[in-house]
Amino acid sequence: MKITVRQLRDIIKEEVSRVISENTTLEQSAEDYAKFKEGQKHLGLWSQLVSKIPDIDALKEEAQGDYYRFFDAVKKKAPTARPNYIDMYFNMDVNRDQVEEMHNDYEKLKGFFKEADVTSERDVQYGRKRTQVIDVRTGQPVDTLGGTGGSLGT
Repeated sequence: MKITVRQLRDIIKEEVSRVISENTTLEQSAEDYAKFKEGQKHLGLWSQLVSKIPDIDALKEEAQGDYYRFFDAVKKKAPTARPNYIDMYFNMDVNRDQVEEMHNDYEKLKGFFKEADVTSERDVQYGRKRTQVIDVRTGQPVDTLGGTGGSLGT
């Protein structure tokens, strides 16, 4: 079977565009995973404070930099709020809308990533477990090997 120069050019163009679209997908996966992790990190802020206190930014402003005033005001509105989240919100440079946006990104993306066990025989020998994050939309790994820990502390 002979391939003309024109057909060869078309094949090359198709392959180049396919590779470019794959790279874009991998870049998008990495961006989505970063948003997912950021939302996961601030999930406690959402569930403990922002979802329960609609005017939390006003409370922070009224406290005028006084942590104890802010803490007392939050505890009056949400008695079950954990102190570490109150402290985190007071010291972070975020507002309610930003935390809500991170939470929404997390909710939208949480079904797109799963952890796969990539523990080798050698890892088992040393009591380590390795996991890798996979983007279920592409089937490609997103995170590098991580989640190691074992008896040797490695």
